[in-house]
Amino acid sequence: MDKKRKSILITSFGIFFIILGIVAIFNAFYYEDPYNILWLCYSSLIIIGIGVVLRDSRIVKSQIYILLIPDIIWLFSLLSYGLTNGNPFIKTVNYLFLPGPILPKLVSLQHILTIPTVIILSCKFINKRGRIWIPSFIQLIIFFLIARIFTPPEKDINCSYNFCATYISNIHPFIFIIIWLVGGFLMIYLSKKIIDWISQKLPCLI
Repeated sequence: MDKKRKSILITSFGIFFIILGIVAIFNAFYYEDPYNILWLCYSSLIIIGIGVVLRDSRIVKSQIYILLIPDIIWLFSLLSYGLTNGNPFIKTVNYLFLPGPILPKLVSLQHILTIPTVIILSCKFINKRGRIWIPSFIQLIIFFLIARIFTPPEKDINCSYNFCATYISNIHPFIFIIIWLVGGFLMIYLSKKIIDWISQKLPCLI
């Protein structure tokens, strides 16, 4: 593929993510609840798109560090839904199988895109210096605080009040906050290790 076509393909890839993020936010307003626009994955889609358009892998990586592990868990939940007759321990995908408008369900499939994004852009991540995990963790904390301050507990935006869609509950708020922050840090650290390994092992696809 020549450079011009490759450039067009990469730009189109970024624009797709931006549009998907905008559609996700529209979906939250129109079909669901305005609080849902604060889900971190929605804004991260737009930021990933901007990073791809700008050819800045640091921007893209900062968001994938946040999204990779939750999206792997979401995908695992989707697969286990069928294996457990619709009763998985992590119930993050149960809403997909409830009656309702189709657009929110289609938007939710964006959780599947993070892993292919890492693979397709793998070579773009090699040898990029800087502690990119730091802004990722700061962003995670900011969205956690926003959710805790401005959203009601029953919405559980960004799993900021409880462990999302599991049977675990009734944990002391202070203990939960500590677990959430430590878990968020470990999630980003593990994502970094996975992405570093993939970027060194897989060939460049675009």
